[in-house]
Amino acid sequence: MPKHRNARLVMAFGLSALLLVSAFATTVFAHTSAPKSTVSLAAHATHASHLQMLYSHTVDMSKVPQATSAELASQARSMPFLTPMGAKAYQQAQHSNRGSAAPHGAGYAPITSSTKSANLPSTFNKFNGQSDSAATCPYFGGCQPPDMGLAASPAGLVLQSVNTSLSLYNLGGTVQAGWPKTAQAFFGVGNPGSCDSHGPFLSDPRSWYDPFNNRWGEAELQVEGAFGLNACPFQTLYWIATSTSPNPNGTWRVFAIPMNFGSDPTGAADYTQFGFNGDGIYVSANMFNQAGTAYDYAEVVGCGKAGLYGGVGFSCNGWFNLTVGNVVIDTVNPVQTPMDANNAPHTEFFVSSFNGPDPFGNNCITVSCHGASIWSFSDPGNQSGAGDVFSGAFVDTNIYISPPGADQPSCTGGTGCVESLDNRVSATPVYHAGHIFAAHSTGFVSSASQFVPAIQWWDFTAQLHTGYPTTIASAGVAQDAYLAASGNFTALTFPVMYPDIDNDIIMGYDYMGDTIFPSINMTSRRVTDTPSVMTGGLGIIAVSGTVSTADSRWGDYEAMSYTAPYQDFIWFSSEYANPAAGGDWITSIMRLQLTMHG
Repeated sequence: MPKHRNARLVMAFGLSALLLVSAFATTVFAHTSAPKSTVSLAAHATHASHLQMLYSHTVDMSKVPQATSAELASQARSMPFLTPMGAKAYQQAQHSNRGSAAPHGAGYAPITSSTKSANLPSTFNKFNGQSDSAATCPYFGGCQPPDMGLAASPAGLVLQSVNTSLSLYNLGGTVQAGWPKTAQAFFGVGNPGSCDSHGPFLSDPRSWYDPFNNRWGEAELQVEGAFGLNACPFQTLYWIATSTSPNPNGTWRVFAIPMNFGSDPTGAADYTQFGFNGDGIYVSANMFNQAGTAYDYAEVVGCGKAGLYGGVGFSCNGWFNLTVGNVVIDTVNPVQTPMDANNAPHTEFFVSSFNGPDPFGNNCITVSCHGASIWSFSDPGNQSGAGDVFSGAFVDTNIYISPPGADQPSCTGGTGCVESLDNRVSATPVYHAGHIFAAHSTGFVSSASQFVPAIQWWDFTAQLHTGYPTTIASAGVAQDAYLAASGNFTALTFPVMYPDIDNDIIMGYDYMGDTIFPSINMTSRRVTDTPSVMTGGLGIIAVSGTVSTADSRWGDYEAMSYTAPYQDFIWFSSEYANPAAGGDWITSIMRLQLTMHG
């Protein structure tokens, strides 16, 4: 077993917001054509100072009722879809072949039984989680896609949140007594009134287990009076709940963060993102105008954990209008820091790709983009007395472009009938031992000249100035590579990746194509492998779909969770097409580990 690597962050005294360009690692099997930047770019964010929390209360989860049959009878309705690039540009990106501007490469051969490797993840538990029904999305009577969160504890309990339903399982996949629960009951959210007979609009859950403090957590957005949902008085909130003990059936502290603290007081939040470190919990949002027709900016919020977990009062601070090189960015994902309790830096990192345009004038649709931003949020609860500090750094990368839609056996030849989202980092990135791991979707042209959705994955590093609160001095990328298939219009979408204690990587993703029904895949690489190579290739099919999906939307993000360093298990949740429901989605939950460390 290799020695555990704890890469040290380089410290130097200096500025609070500096953007430096750094070297990047090339991929082994792909090439890019765009020149990389050699100039510094300015990063900016506007401080919103202390945020007033709303609806602070305690919920005894043992008394929250299980979802009833009456809550399962809602009539199905359409769920809104918002993208910062705009609806027209998104449709162009999903349904046009722009391969001449995309990254090119050989791609990996399709998976067969002979490609399974002993170095791929071992599965120790696997069971079906929640599936599409009014139970998982009562506001809409069922919905697509299955946005999901996942949290697992060392004691063998697994919390899965899907849309607006939460369910608790043991290691064998047995639903625990009193579960599932609706998000409305879980958070104790009141009905908005006669303005909407369906109840509050809740969506986009994220779940976590915090091994620093042995606490569970859950985040979910609420929007009223925006995006054409209803005519209720305007609200845009993030609901946050944290358990008061390792027991998820005990009491939880619940509060709501008003997200319209930026320059547009009528702007509404979309696409919940969540992370944590030893000092705080962090959320971020994509803010749109009230009609949902135009993107405003990204917002981030940090809350000190000491007061929040201790129940003695807490402070949250916000920043908004994040820009890099005067380009407004979106989907600024906080990272999880689950295994660095003793040597993690006193800062929370955030990762964002460009989703059109990038700072060099590329639109990411017909002209490829490149680069990413790394951000740092220190002292969210003002522990130092100096006030919270937010800083950013630009790092250049290989190129990427908005992916086309995905094929499946019912639509072939590059038809692209299943959504693959855009260039955002959709799943929560992870920090461990000086490295930040993140992945996103890109269009890619394989050696078969097929323009398909593929994956670009990154291993970033960040250097901090000395002092506390800490700020970013520069950022770099240790690994930058693509994962793509070689033929059959095979699509790889919605990646999620997680390191183990040695910084080996397990990656999960959705897998479909002309001859492949929507399935769940996983692959891996060892920290000792050649840099920027996913040595597991396309990996193995964890769960095979056996029918084309009737859903046009898929994703919007998958989830992984880490139990504890002394166990070193990674839990993974994704979805596949369910023949029993006419091609609707059903989720699968599995416990994984890279064994045979040598």
